[in-house]
Amino acid sequence: HPNVPVRISLYAEWLNTGGNSYFNIPKSSLTNIPYNDEQSNANTNSAAGGITMNYNGIPGNNGNTYFSIETEGQYKIGINLNFFDQSSANSGMSVFAGIYTRNTTNLIKGIVNTVAGNHNKNDMNYFGQNTFTAASGDEIEIKLEFIGGNGNDPFPATTGGIACSICIEKID
Repeated sequence: HPNVPVRISLYAEWLNTGGNSYFNIPKSSLTNIPYNDEQSNANTNSAAGGITMNYNGIPGNNGNTYFSIETEGQYKIGINLNFFDQSSANSGMSVFAGIYTRNTTNLIKGIVNTVAGNHNKNDMNYFGQNTFTAASGDEIEIKLEFIGGNGNDPFPATTGGIACSICIEKID
């Protein structure tokens, strides 16, 4: 029906299950976030494709996920990054995450850019959101980088029931 708005969205998490083990994110290394649990994928547009999550199924730091965007338009991406090793030992550490063109260091848009270390607790959740314009057939990935600090390399957490997650939604 022409007056029904199109809804295209995807929600996924990076979970420590099924052999897809968590690993410490090496500092100063731009790292793909290997989302491995697609929990919702909706597309009400019968005339065009939606969003496809492509996880390579390899555990640990060889895991890799990218997203294929099949319908051009404006998209909103929100991510949660929940990590241990955020205490004073990592004072001065920063975290950056962004939307990248697949298999490149070509940053499309930043999502999170903040001080990560020197909190009075071991784990922290960082949330960020941004929009970007996609053409049909674009392939994107979310990459993360922690820089600085003298403590351990950050390790994913699910404290408070919050996993590292992503929500992608077409907004126009």
